[in-house]
Amino acid sequence: RVFRDNAVASLIGKFGDRVLTCGIPGLRIDELGDVIDCAEEKTGRKVGVIGLDYLGLLDMADLDKTTYGQVSKAARMLKTFAKQREVALLVLCQTHRAGNYGDDTPLTIHSARESGAIEESADFLLGLYRKEDQLVLQILKNRKGRGGECVLRFDRTTLRICQVGDITFQDWRPPLQKEPEMFSRGGSSGQ
Repeated sequence: RVFRDNAVASLIGKFGDRVLTCGIPGLRIDELGDVIDCAEEKTGRKVGVIGLDYLGLLDMADLDKTTYGQVSKAARMLKTFAKQREVALLVLCQTHRAGNYGDDTPLTIHSARESGAIEESADFLLGLYRKEDQLVLQILKNRKGRGGECVLRFDRTTLRICQVGDITFQDWRPPLQKEPEMFSRGGSSGQ
């Protein structure tokens, strides 16, 4: 909580009245539009970026019976919401890790907890993991570009994250997609 409060205070200090926070817990996705409308009315400016500090804090109970179904539907609904409202949406979510606490294994595109719909819906997927005394920021998915990683340093006294090295890009190729069977080559069409 202290880290979050300090991060918000830092953003407000840097961007002034261009940063608004909403402390209402358990919002439903359909209520986010009301929050944006209120913010735009208050500031007289269009909201361009929304940050949800944890996907699990949204009220998703009415979306599905299972957590997997709730997260899957929420991910898709948030993508649609962001497109309709023309806002960038930054959503933080937990990852599942196979190793022990403190494991310094890099994340994969499938590390998001509860649902594959998170990586499916995202245009960008970033991961952050600890490697010895450094942090590594990974670009796990970039729908229109390359992935890569960058080594960062976390200063515990100022709660700042600083870039240590350049971003190392990886070759990225779009995944191969199978042709639908009705259009497959070499088979008979039945006509």
